[in-house]
Amino acid sequence: MPDDQPNDTPEKALEANYRGSARSLGYDLANGAIQAVAILVLIAVVLQLTLNLGRNALGLGVDDSDRDAYHRSGLTVHTDARTGVQYVSTPDGGLHVRVAPDGKPLLAPLLAPQ
Repeated sequence: MPDDQPNDTPEKALEANYRGSARSLGYDLANGAIQAVAILVLIAVVLQLTLNLGRNALGLGVDDSDRDAYHRSGLTVHTDARTGVQYVSTPDGGLHVRVAPDGKPLLAPLLAPQ
């Protein structure tokens, strides 16, 4: 048998070609899935940034413990419904009485004595 002739039968060549195309199809599907996930993550990041900028520009979620919409304190203001005394809570769970400059507890504007 001469060396320049292939020793594979047409069936073996077809089988090898099929295996190669199936492997290629698997790689293409995996690459497509990775690209789709990357696009979805990018869209989510852009959407989150847009919503945060819009929220800050409109001043949503700002209370009187914040300097402005872009400089938030991270504190949450709570008002005692019975006494009107205001408290601030920290993100770590601390709760403190808000005091006015004169050192007295700060009262909610609607419940302050006239």
